[in-house]
Amino acid sequence: MGAKIITEKDFWQCSGGNMPAPMQSTQLVARKQDGHKYITINDKSTQSFVDFACKKLMWLMALVAAVIAVCVVATGGAALIAIGAIAGAAGAVFGAVVGSLICGQKAAMARHWIGQKDNLKILGTPTVTGAHKMVCSIFNEEITFAPNIKSWWQAVALGAANFIGGVLQGAMVGAAVGGGAALIQGGVAALAEGGVSGLGRGALQLVKSLPGNVVGNVVSSWATGMGLGLRGLLGAQNVAATYGETGQAGVGDFASGAVSMETGTVQSAKNVFTGQGTASDYLGLALWMTPIHESTKPKSAPAEEGGGGKGQPEGDKPSEEEAPKTEGPQAETPAEGKNGEAFEDNKELNDKQTGDAGEAAVIDKLKKEGYDEILQIQNNSGHGVDVIGRNSKTGDVKCIEVKANTSQLSADQAKGGEWYVNDRLKKAASGAPYYRVPPNPADLPTNAKLAQRWIQNAPNVDYEVHRVDVDRSNGNVGNIKVSPWDAPKPEGEGTGGDATGAGGDATGDAVEAPQGAGSAGDH
Repeated sequence: MGAKIITEKDFWQCSGGNMPAPMQSTQLVARKQDGHKYITINDKSTQSFVDFACKKLMWLMALVAAVIAVCVVATGGAALIAIGAIAGAAGAVFGAVVGSLICGQKAAMARHWIGQKDNLKILGTPTVTGAHKMVCSIFNEEITFAPNIKSWWQAVALGAANFIGGVLQGAMVGAAVGGGAALIQGGVAALAEGGVSGLGRGALQLVKSLPGNVVGNVVSSWATGMGLGLRGLLGAQNVAATYGETGQAGVGDFASGAVSMETGTVQSAKNVFTGQGTASDYLGLALWMTPIHESTKPKSAPAEEGGGGKGQPEGDKPSEEEAPKTEGPQAETPAEGKNGEAFEDNKELNDKQTGDAGEAAVIDKLKKEGYDEILQIQNNSGHGVDVIGRNSKTGDVKCIEVKANTSQLSADQAKGGEWYVNDRLKKAASGAPYYRVPPNPADLPTNAKLAQRWIQNAPNVDYEVHRVDVDRSNGNVGNIKVSPWDAPKPEGEGTGGDATGAGGDATGDAVEAPQGAGSAGDH
């Protein structure tokens, strides 16, 4: 049997398009008994101006939208991945619209038939058969006969499936852009904060997090509304694609689509390991290792005055100084009350809890001294400026670093209170890495700017280190020793009360530096 003579009833599919479509005949002479006219090699337009709907632009627009989004939005980590994915999906939708407008009938001038046969001629012009191909020179795509498509229902179903797939691929591209930007941000921040060693620690931490990210993403895809919704969308896509290709579909096709993330990942891994992996294969495997599941978690509530979220931020892995540090067993319940007395029996407090108790005691002490306005400029890890108090009557300001028990000043804090406070307030006010909103409290930049005005307008500003004795067994607070938070003196000028150990208490009496070099609990 020879090749089928094509009429306006037959569907064609572009390798770079979303939806099959029949061609439109320009000859008025010959037609079949059913009334459909034959297609000749002069016919290069589809019956509708939006047919085929070029999908190449979906990828391009997704990439452009994601890059713009991650460059404009001041955030990082999983939030940046989520923003990139959303922007990529939106860009893909826009690309589909643009692709429809430039395809269909408008792209006819860029198409030409190849492989023509003289099976039948109409007024000397060869007709088109199923063996013909048409090449679109815009993106060098091929348009071929699709004998399996028998109706517009199938064509629309297949077009919908391809559109959904294109949007999901756009989201994947956007997530990859966001993940890459987050990785670069984290590397730059780690390098700036800790040099090459900080960058190495960040890289090691990233490698350690990969297995947990994979597990977290798998669990999230089955246990969250977003994950289940995505699986439902994939199921619907597979039903539409199967119906579009074969004219029939069932529940099994939905189930196959719902688990396509797993089956597709297995196939991608196979392609990669056999040396046949495509960009999509590598990209899909890489996304399983990124903390996408973190973007589905509820955001931390903004800290109340005098408090401050202490949970791990959603951004990139922090550098050594910004990272929350712990020592000793972790208590299962948080402290309650001013002195943190409500703890489970036989459970020692961790550094976060002793730090919180110390800060609460210092705030209570400041209020009794007339500093009735209190700010804590801290990110979700509890890092920043512990306490800033202002006396609303005199305008005097105190900036305080609280150290519970034997915890010591970090390298940056040891540069002196004035330098450290100004540096951290500037970071919080401008949304620098680890201080961005989100994921940190929404009022963080506002409070930082308010603190900057307090300091600028204050007749007197004191920078102090308050060392607080906190009983790890019950949270009770003991002595509070106060020392100036001074910058280190140049060599040869003496070693009087430094800010890393010895200092004076509130009465000016000398006190012995705490023993031990415990570096945990950066409060």
